[in-house]
Amino acid sequence: LIKNRVEVCNEIARLKTLEREERLKRDLLEKMALMLPSRISDEKERLSHVRADAKNFENNRENADKQLIGQLISKTIAENALNAHEIFIAEISGFKLYLPANFNKVRPYLVLEGEIRYTVDIVTFAGGAVIKIENYLAGLKDMAKSISERIDELEMQLKQARSELNRKDDYVTRIAALESKLAELDKELG
Repeated sequence: LIKNRVEVCNEIARLKTLEREERLKRDLLEKMALMLPSRISDEKERLSHVRADAKNFENNRENADKQLIGQLISKTIAENALNAHEIFIAEISGFKLYLPANFNKVRPYLVLEGEIRYTVDIVTFAGGAVIKIENYLAGLKDMAKSISERIDELEMQLKQARSELNRKDDYVTRIAALESKLAELDKELG
């Protein structure tokens, strides 16, 4: 009887631990199920903007005067580094190019604006920056593909979270049955 009592107590403790872990897991899944639809919606909106910008780039792709734009970039940086306001530099392939507010040369980047805004890290300023910008714009289709894959991934996570939330583990009933069995064993043991 004592052995049975110890085994029942151990099983109750194990089930209570599992129940606590399940409750924590369910809380996390509920948060995910609430958060993911909004995140998926945001990503879908972003995807539509990136696709539109990619199409805009293809329609307005031009052989920009790299030297002239490079000189504009260098001149704007030299005259306006650490300026508190964003500065328009030029238009390139249908996108507006800006020097960001408080630009510094430690982590240099420029801002491109189409339907949405993009930051383009730059290493060199003159013609090298123009090539980097053009390469970034040419990569918008790949960015759209990546966003689409991320949306699929988020939708799968949402589906799995909802599936897990629908699954029930009835620890309460099992624990109650074991606790009544424990009470019976305690009566027998006196």
